[in-house]
Amino acid sequence: MVDRFKSLGLLTIVSPGLIDGINPCAFATLIFFISYLFLYNFMFIVPLLVIFAVVYWGVTSEQLACLLRKETSTIKLLTSLLFFTLAGILIFSFI
Repeated sequence: MVDRFKSLGLLTIVSPGLIDGINPCAFATLIFFISYLFLYNFMFIVPLLVIFAVVYWGVTSEQLACLLRKETSTIKLLTSLLFFTLAGILIFSFI
């Protein structure tokens, strides 16, 4: 049996793996995970880039803190709406 496997060429071993790689379930899983990657980037990376850009253009930490103190209620309202929307999406996706 070992001799039989040794007689197989590289193409005989690699081609079934490549054919199995063209799998609709695998593509659906990749699209699913890539969509979560885009959501992660939108929720965490983009705000960090905005803050870095604002600081780079000369806004001091005192000015940013003053803005956050003035707009605390608006920020909390928008954050709560975002999380309630995400919770609704999660709840209705299971139904």
